[in-house]
Amino acid sequence: MVADEVRKLAEQSKQATEQITTLVKGIQTDTHSTSTKMEASLESMTDQTRILQSSSQTLKDIVENAEQTETSTKELQNVFSGLEHSFEEIHQAIQNITASIELSAAASEEVSASAQDQRSIYKNILQDVTELSAQEKQLTELLQRFNLKKEE
Repeated sequence: MVADEVRKLAEQSKQATEQITTLVKGIQTDTHSTSTKMEASLESMTDQTRILQSSSQTLKDIVENAEQTETSTKELQNVFSGLEHSFEEIHQAIQNITASIELSAAASEEVSASAQDQRSIYKNILQDVTELSAQEKQLTELLQRFNLKKEE
């Protein structure tokens, strides 16, 4: 009986040892699997950290470029504002020149009309001079006849 009990206890110990061995192997397998998964997770997290850092730098670059674009846009606005002012001045100068040209054209028309009037007056004077010259000739001829008759 004692031997039976010792055998039973030995078998139970053997079974318990086998169960413990199986449990330890399972725990080792699970621990190794967990460790592998943790290493993979750590690598993944490291990659994600690098990606986040790269994304962060990219976002910083985008913000910097946006600020530079805003500055450039403001500078362009100032340039265009200056151009608009220059265009207004040029437009005003063109209007002034146009007004001067119109005044000159009007003055030229007046001068032309005055020249035509003077030409007409000169024509009339020339005609009068021609007529007076003809009359003077007639008078001279009459005087010569009169003088001739007187001398005779």
